[in-house]
Amino acid sequence: MMMTFASQNLINNNGLPISMAWIIISIFFLTLGELCVSPIGLSIMAKVAPDLIKNQIMGLWFVASALGNFVAGLIGGNVNIKNIDQLPNIFRQCMWMLFVVALLLFIAKKPS
Repeated sequence: MMMTFASQNLINNNGLPISMAWIIISIFFLTLGELCVSPIGLSIMAKVAPDLIKNQIMGLWFVASALGNFVAGLIGGNVNIKNIDQLPNIFRQCMWMLFVVALLLFIAKKPS
């Protein structure tokens, strides 16, 4: 969501440079999210995995992160720098896809 606003600001400035604060704030939120999610995720993987495959399950946690970075690279690689007007739409589409996936995961969650 943060980069949707930043990319819209880029278009409104007619391609002129935008504030570095957008990048600093987005990196801050990415780092904060990683610091909040990673320890909890690894802890849950260690608790719920059977002892025989605990190491493999914890490794899958990192594989999932690597796959997410790979998909982000694919999306970023398809951005045409000559057509910068498409950036807000790309970020908006990613945001809505993530909301839909989060909703599906919430619905599919087993009640405890």
